[in-house]
Amino acid sequence: MHHVVKSAVLVAAHTRRKLIAIDLKDDKNLLSRDKIGVGIDAVSEMAKAKCNDLQILEFKMQFRKFIIALIEKTVERNPLKYKATRAISCISHR
Repeated sequence: MHHVVKSAVLVAAHTRRKLIAIDLKDDKNLLSRDKIGVGIDAVSEMAKAKCNDLQILEFKMQFRKFIIALIEKTVERNPLKYKATRAISCISHR
């Protein structure tokens, strides 16, 4: 999540329940286009391919959409969003 979500938002979501409740459609919670972390390999490959700024920006936005879709799908299937799962944690021996 740290590739597309602002660090202040992640710090404020200090519990698992708050973490899965982060609104990923709100641009206030997401990093700006130029601060999206795509990784060192992707940056070096774009430099080798001599991509212009528009192509790099387009790649970063596609990367952002992909990561957001991946997070949303993971949260959708996460058992922590169900009340029964949260309630059963009180019987845990840990």
